[in-house]
Amino acid sequence: MTSTSLIAPSPAAPSADIRALRNEFDRHASYLTGLPPTPYQVEKYVDFHARRTLQPASDFDALLFRISRLGRLGLVLADAYTGTLYRVSLVRVKLMLALAILECSEPSFRVIDAPDPGAAGVFVAMGVRVARAAVALLVAAALLAPLHLIYALAGRAGRSKNRSAA
Repeated sequence: MTSTSLIAPSPAAPSADIRALRNEFDRHASYLTGLPPTPYQVEKYVDFHARRTLQPASDFDALLFRISRLGRLGLVLADAYTGTLYRVSLVRVKLMLALAILECSEPSFRVIDAPDPGAAGVFVAMGVRVARAAVALLVAAALLAPLHLIYALAGRAGRSKNRSAA
């Protein structure tokens, strides 16, 4: 595995890990679509993790992942931060995996691929989304950027070459 890779082949996951993955995907599905996942979608998420290990690339990346598991607010903050200021992260990889599964299966693809309401409604909806994203990013940056700096100064925010499999 290269030093920048977040994905590696995986041995079979223990049942406790499977429960954690199911809960994780449930949070991701709810966050991304507002819908609970189907058993098929959960199975695909767990199956991917059984075949590939996703692990944090650094101690700061691990912190972001722990924050994302603190509930919806933690996931919003971790998503906002990793979506703009720390793009190559475990949180981002897991959210993109969840989104890929959700957009390829019923019923969530209907939410993801729903057409915009049209005319002025598009601009209003876009404005609301931009405002929410801006607030989330400002709060995330205010809380996480100082931690990122501390980790960077301690040499724990960069890519680690010798991280053991999680």
